[in-house]
Amino acid sequence: MVETRFDKIVVRSKLPTPFASAEAFGAGAGRALQRTGAVMANVADKALVEIDRQKQKDAVNKGMQFENSFDKLRREKVNSDYLTRKGQAALGTTAAWEKDAEEWYNQQKELVTNDYDQKILDEIYRRRNGATLDTLTRFEAQEKERYYEENTANRLKSALDDALANYKDDRLVAQAYNSGLAALRVNYADRPDLLSAKEKAYKSDFYKTQTLRRADDDANAAAAYYQQHKAQIAGSEHQAIEKLIEKSKQFQAELPSKMLEKQVKAADMQVKISQYENQRDFDKETAGMDDSGKLRYLRKNEGQYSGDWFKAKQKALLSAKGITAETRAETAQEILLDITMLDKNNEVDYLNGAQKVLTKIENEYAEGRLSPTDRKTLTAQVYREQSKQVDYLKTNEDDAVWWRLGDFTYKDANEYIEENSSSPGNNSKLLLDYFRKINDGGKYDNKQKRVILSNIVNKQKQADLLAAVNGNSAERMKMPEIGTVVSGYRYKGGNVNDRKSWEKI
Repeated sequence: MVETRFDKIVVRSKLPTPFASAEAFGAGAGRALQRTGAVMANVADKALVEIDRQKQKDAVNKGMQFENSFDKLRREKVNSDYLTRKGQAALGTTAAWEKDAEEWYNQQKELVTNDYDQKILDEIYRRRNGATLDTLTRFEAQEKERYYEENTANRLKSALDDALANYKDDRLVAQAYNSGLAALRVNYADRPDLLSAKEKAYKSDFYKTQTLRRADDDANAAAAYYQQHKAQIAGSEHQAIEKLIEKSKQFQAELPSKMLEKQVKAADMQVKISQYENQRDFDKETAGMDDSGKLRYLRKNEGQYSGDWFKAKQKALLSAKGITAETRAETAQEILLDITMLDKNNEVDYLNGAQKVLTKIENEYAEGRLSPTDRKTLTAQVYREQSKQVDYLKTNEDDAVWWRLGDFTYKDANEYIEENSSSPGNNSKLLLDYFRKINDGGKYDNKQKRVILSNIVNKQKQADLLAAVNGNSAERMKMPEIGTVVSGYRYKGGNVNDRKSWEKI
């Protein structure tokens, strides 16, 4: 019975009480407490197990996160970059990945919260990184081999190219050959069987390409070179090389005639192109002209066109105008008769008539009725006689009759020219120019004649003086007086042909 705050009640204990004594009671209570403690410990253990199970579950999920992150890194770095590199560019990819993987591991380590996370991270890193390193190691070794192969192949190609470029120089050919062998022996020294095969292939290619290059220029020399090195060229190449040498011999034997034929064809083509361009340009410039205008333009610009085309075009235009070789001959005969009819006993009449004949020659030539040869011949004939008549003109005093005493005669004009001309060799031409001017149909008194002659002489003097000032040849020029002013320059004295002898005013 237990006394409570309100009453006394009877309590029945479930504890075993084999003895009713106090000792027995205490022992029973102790056992009960022991059992209670065991139950409590069991509950605590169960709680710990549950917590541990949750940690393991969380670690598994975090492991999947690690896996996904690692796969992403591998795709970005390995699949999309390192494994796409070739040859020399692939060297160092393994070391680069090791650095990437280590950085990734350190970043993921910051997410670790317990031993389970760490264990899973380590396992993933070991397993996945190991497989990646294995892949990259094999890949890099393969690409390193490719790099060596490519590097060696490029060196061999360079050796072949150098030898081809200098095939006429035996020293340079040997130098190129040895450089190729050296490259092979550096890269394949540790693999003697492969080195032997590579050297054999290289020598075959070297002597083959040399033979073919030499055959381009001298097939006989190439044949001798081929026989000298035939044993080092692959047997499978012999037939093709020998056929090519024979073909080159035949080609080179026929080459001179072929070259000539080619040159003829090229020349023919060039002629056709030139003719086309001539016709195109001529049509453009003469659009709207009649046949006479076209003929005049053609002759004026003869130098722009090829000779054959010019002759053909001229013949076509003359034919269109009804002009033939026969009609041209008739025109030449007519002009020759005009020259014959000139009065050689009267220089004034002759010179006047000769000027008309010269004008007729130019007009007939312009119309195409006179050939260039006839024009040249007839003009020269007039000029020869004209020169004689000018000499007669120098002594002409027909105007000095008693009722016109004091007239300015041709003799007077000649004396004036001789006294004032700066080019004695041109005196006859100056007198002829004067004659033509005062006989141009106008009426001139003595004063006007003197002015005309003075202008002609001064014009010649200015031309000669300007030539001297500009440093051109003026050997025929008379020495001017010091202080003479011409065209803005004053003569100071000294060599008239020296520009320093003149000063600009």
